[in-house]
Amino acid sequence: MENIDLEVLTKVLSDYFNLTKANKSKSVQNRCFYRFHHKYLVLWSWVVFSFLSCVIFLTASLLALNDNSEFPSIWHSVLAGVLGSSCSALMSALERRANGWEDKFGNKYPDDVPKDKFNLGMISFFLFRPVFGIFAGVLIYFGFQTKYFHNISFEYTDVVFWSLLCGLFVKTLIDKMKNPFESLIGSK
Repeated sequence: MENIDLEVLTKVLSDYFNLTKANKSKSVQNRCFYRFHHKYLVLWSWVVFSFLSCVIFLTASLLALNDNSEFPSIWHSVLAGVLGSSCSALMSALERRANGWEDKFGNKYPDDVPKDKFNLGMISFFLFRPVFGIFAGVLIYFGFQTKYFHNISFEYTDVVFWSLLCGLFVKTLIDKMKNPFESLIGSK
């Protein structure tokens, strides 16, 4: 019985690795993908979902319990930025998971469309995305103290709201800020 399983495993692996990208048969590709990568991707997707859910729960709880409506601290702003960034990361991870899977060789299951699928390369990005929320919170906190925002109130709810909103769109914000900096220092 063990020899048969080893032979089947050897056959499936050789089919998968010896086929060129141009002539891969979809059925062999899907069969190999499903057997060897599916369980691994499912496990990691749940790790990402659980981690981001815990971060969302903890930051929302800390913001709710630490309601200092007199004067906002930088920590309120950072917590709100992390909360927004974590919510955005969880939504992105869930959308990718709903679209399907992609293995490390670029093979997509069940179909090639839609393009964005859950893959191992995105896991580190999802796990570190809340760190970008720290950047968003600090940006909003110190931005509110500049002369540019002199007519906007610096109250707890305002700072938390704008930090949360900036955290939700921090990836877009960073992408938009790249262009002015590249034009200032020149592109490669």
